Amino acid sequence: MANNGVVSISEEFPCSVAPTRILRAFYEGHTLIPHIMPHTIKSVDLHYGDGSIGSLRLVSFVEGGSMKKLKYIIRKIDWENLMCKYTVFDCDAYSDKLDYVNGECKFEESAEYGRSICKIISHYHPKGDAKLEYEEDIKAAKEKTKEFYNFVHAYLADNPHVCA
Repeated sequence: MANNGVVSISEEFPCSVAPTRILRAFYEGHTLIPHIMPHTIKSVDLHYGDGSIGSLRLVSFVEGGSMKKLKYIIRKIDWENLMCKYTVFDCDAYSDKLDYVNGECKFEESAEYGRSICKIISHYHPKGDAKLEYEEDIKAAKEKTKEFYNFVHAYLADNPHVCA
C-alpha cells in the first residue's frame, strides 16, 4: 500500500519465547545485538542521548559485509501493550531512493505460533518524490529485518536467562 510515495508492508514472525523477552531484547539491543550477531555487527554505540527513548544509536558492521553503518532511534516503548516504534535511517545499504523506515512492532502471546508472534509494519519513505520499487528499494531492507529478528529469536530461545 502506498501513500504519498510511502510503501507500507506488514509481516508476522512466530517465536517460541515470551513476548516480553523479545520486546526487552529490542530495547536493550544496543548492548545485546553485538553479542548475538558478532559475525555481522561490530558495535552499537550511543551517538546522541542517554540511552533512553529518543536516543540515537549508530550500528557499525564488520568489514566485508554489504552494510557499513546505520542509525536508529527507538521512538516509543509501551511495556503494557508490548509494542515499540522505531526509525532506521542513514543506512548505506538503502537504495538511493529510500530515505528512512519507520517501524511498528507488536508482540503478542500466541499458542498457534508457539509462545508469541511479532507483528511488524514497516513504512518505507522515499527521498523527495522518488518512486520506490519493491525489488530494487525495499526487498533487501525487509530481508535484513527478517535476518535480525531470526538471530534475536534463536539467541533468546537458546539462552532463557537473557531478557527474562
